[in-house]
Amino acid sequence: MEKLLHYLSSYKASITLLLVYAVGLATATFVEKQMGTEAAKMLIYYSPLFIFLQFLLVLNFILLMLRKNWIQRKKWALLVIHFALVVILAGALTSFLFGKEGQIHIREGEKSSQMVMHTSKGVHTKQLPFELELVKFTLNRYPGSQSPSSYESDLRVHVDGEVREARVFMNNVLDLKGYRFFQASYDEDERGTILSVNRDVAGRNITYSGYFLLMIGFIMMFLMPNSRFRKLLVQLK
Repeated sequence: MEKLLHYLSSYKASITLLLVYAVGLATATFVEKQMGTEAAKMLIYYSPLFIFLQFLLVLNFILLMLRKNWIQRKKWALLVIHFALVVILAGALTSFLFGKEGQIHIREGEKSSQMVMHTSKGVHTKQLPFELELVKFTLNRYPGSQSPSSYESDLRVHVDGEVREARVFMNNVLDLKGYRFFQASYDEDERGTILSVNRDVAGRNITYSGYFLLMIGFIMMFLMPNSRFRKLLVQLK
């Protein structure tokens, strides 16, 4: 047990765990492309093994901080960076536990307020606090090819007694009452759209906070007087 804790509190363990984590993310991307988002979630992102890997990463960061005495040695940049990684993983856990994801299918000229969610126990529907109406779906193709280059949905949003215009396409999302809509797919006759829906305000805010802290940590690595970068600059001078 002591040897295991000693290994988990080493930089070697950090590198190993991060490499395995990177391979897992790359595998999830491949699975998502070949089999779809739901398959990637069930096989990789939400698998017990991947969640355990993230737990080991957090444990490694904490043990490494304690073993190397970063607080006493005033390694503030390293502390901020590792704390940021813990926050990012906490955001991922929050998304897993409390986030909701699904899809909404709408035909041109029709409205829908039903989000369809796929879970390990089956298919569930959730009533959204607004309605989306598909005005027009547009599919653009590469010149001289049938391959789609982009597709977009022109929508009317019926919410709180008002009607708003919105457009969702591949790099443009719709944020509405805590829900985020992405252009996911379309019907074969090109007269219907499929939007992916995500409601994860808490997890998203925690994750973004982690990314912000990570950026601060990297800036501190260059600016702190006792940082490795500043010491190298002094040596070069």
